[in-house]
Amino acid sequence: ENDQPKEIISLAGQVDVYLTIMGLLKVSYVNNSFGVDVLKENRDYIYFNNDDKLGCLSDSLFFIYRTNGGESLHKYHLYEITDCKNNFQREFDVMKIYSFSMIQATQWMIEQKKVHSFPIQ
Repeated sequence: ENDQPKEIISLAGQVDVYLTIMGLLKVSYVNNSFGVDVLKENRDYIYFNNDDKLGCLSDSLFFIYRTNGGESLHKYHLYEITDCKNNFQREFDVMKIYSFSMIQATQWMIEQKKVHSFPIQ
């Protein structure tokens, strides 16, 4: 097996850290979270939030929803700050639906006490 360092450029989030480490350690686990082992699976999107904002990244676009008003889409891979949602309406809609769906599912899982990951002994 290759123990050499490598750069992973796919989308990933904090939710993926535990599962990726468990995969590296070859430890079996039960996963009831939205995380993935980024060495075995690729994501189309990753969402995150911060107080009054919700964000979602694809491989090239950054969707931002602000609770105090306004939503936008940016080509972050080109370092553009101009809102391009009118040029990428389909991608904008898909990323918005994905983000809100994930937030809603996460809230339900937390309320139902369904979220956990643990190693299998």
